[in-house]
Parts: sequence; structure tokens; C-alpha cells
Amino acid sequence: MRLLAVASVLITSFTISHTAKAFDGATERLMRLHIASYLVNAECDDRYVVSNDGFKRWADKSGYPWRVLVPSVHAALMAGEDGKYKEQDLIPEVTQMVRAIEKPLEEELDRDKGKFCAEFGGTLVSEGLMNRVK
Repeated sequence: MRLLAVASVLITSFTISHTAKAFDGATERLMRLHIASYLVNAECDDRYVVSNDGFKRWADKSGYPWRVLVPSVHAALMAGEDGKYKEQDLIPEVTQMVRAIEKPLEEELDRDKGKFCAEFGGTLVSEGLMNRVK
């Protein structure tokens, strides 16, 4: 019985540390920017458009696992909005992180849309993830 308890604690510790390691600062930042880009694209009156390869280039520079997490973030966003997504792209930890990031961003957008669009639109443009529409 004690061995089972120790094994359970070790497995839980490994899982938590592995998940935390998977979401380092760069990963969380790009997830936040990815989610913000959806909100800016949808809510900021067509002032910004997503740069075609901006996320891939940003990911390549930062070491972010683009091919795994970008589809997972997209799937989590679409699942939350009853949109179309590939079920195999969902990763539970990513979906949970998307929900944790998305809610405060949406609250910020609701509080002051103009400020949200200016701040996040500007950040996304400066990061090369979106372009300003002229």
C-alpha cells in the first residue's frame, strides 16, 4: 500500500513538472499572443490582419513547438466557440491553459475595446504576428 502511494506521488510530481516545463515563458507568451490575435481579428473592426507566416517565424526564433501547439490552441479556441476543429489536435493541458488565458483577455476587451485593440494590435504588429490594415 505504501509503495502504491509513493508511486502515485512520484507519477503526479513527474506529470506536474512535465506540464509546467511544457509551458515555459515563451510558450505561454505565444499562446497569449495567439489567443489575442483571434480576438483582435474578430473584434477590432478590420484594422489588423494576421501575418501569413508570422507565428511560424516567431515560433522558430523562440523554440516554440509550433507544429504541435498552434493547432492545439486553435482547436481549443474553436471547441470553446462550437467552431470546426480536428479532435486529434486537442491536448487537454493546452485547452486548460487556453481557457485560463482567454477569459481575462475577453474581460479586458469587454472593459475597454479601444484600449485592448490599440495595445494588443500594436503588440501583435511589433512582434510580426499581425499587420495593420491601411
